Amino acid sequence: MARRPVLIVLLSAAVAACSGGGGAAADPGPPDLPADLSPDFEPEPEPLPDSAPDPVPDPVPEPVPDSGSDPGPDLPPDLAPDASSDSPPETDAPPDPGPGPGPAAEYAGRIHLVERFQPGSGPTWGHVRVVFTDAPDPAAHELVAESGPCRYYRVLALDACDPPCEAEQRCLPGGTCAPWPKRLSAGPVTVTGLKAAVTATPDDTAWYSVVPDPPDDLFDAGAAIVVSAPGAGMPAFEAHVAGVADMEPGWPGTLRMEDGKPLPIAWPVKGDGAHVEVAIQIGWHGKPPTDIIWCEADEASGGVEVPAAFVGMFPPWGGMGLFQNPSWARRVSRTVVDGPHGPIEVMVASETLIHYLH
Repeated sequence: MARRPVLIVLLSAAVAACSGGGGAAADPGPPDLPADLSPDFEPEPEPLPDSAPDPVPDPVPEPVPDSGSDPGPDLPPDLAPDASSDSPPETDAPPDPGPGPGPAAEYAGRIHLVERFQPGSGPTWGHVRVVFTDAPDPAAHELVAESGPCRYYRVLALDACDPPCEAEQRCLPGGTCAPWPKRLSAGPVTVTGLKAAVTATPDDTAWYSVVPDPPDDLFDAGAAIVVSAPGAGMPAFEAHVAGVADMEPGWPGTLRMEDGKPLPIAWPVKGDGAHVEVAIQIGWHGKPPTDIIWCEADEASGGVEVPAAFVGMFPPWGGMGLFQNPSWARRVSRTVVDGPHGPIEVMVASETLIHYLH
């Protein structure tokens, strides 16, 4: 069964960044790697599908043509990324807190119902975000390694387009021009099952807003939440998701990353059937994060462990400077609706911010 797609970082980045504390973008250059990740290491060949008649694969994977990014050092087989891990589902899905898509997910619509949990205070911020576009927004990151429940992403370097792109176009990795996605309306989006009924209304340019602001404590664990729209520039739809419990951290204060050591990240088990996603990011909030460690697991597991190899790959960070892209852990319930221009993510989440030093 294919992993379900996600997102990540589109939960009002500017608000989240200011709440998460300040910091300057660290040097994204490649740090020293452990011996088993050195460029001299040759990985085992990837097995081909069963239908292939026993050909001999090239033991060194070829880089993606014109990706515009540095593929980094060769990785051992247990860290080699699975190319299918970020593929979104092809059909509508029932309410399911299954695996998230990671930072490389591409959606043509997102409906996010998020509350933020502050230790000692409870939910302190509720947010509803609705956006639909006529094409998925291409991913800004590529998967470079994975191990157990964790994956490591780096930002894609953008090639210069020659000739330069025309107005209303942007330059994509590989040096090709494409139109910016345009916003679409599905009519008023109504959400029931929250602690207060919410309606997101589009303006003449299909930008959605919620008036009045949603409550800080947005939903109860297990709540039956229904999201629906009558249709306008895109067809009508209805989606069902479940409320999740508060995302209380199981770690005290600031996480400290030490090279050569794995980083455990724990949370209390609450039995709500949620999926937990953890994102540790670095980079100034005005641009995509340069590096992302993304881990996910069923909430019943009680935690994840970031591999020591990933800690060593991650740029150093001292905690001072300009605002950083925020890092967080969140309990998630998600479903994906098959839209006319691409998949639409409907997500309910309770998140708590992560502060770290490396």
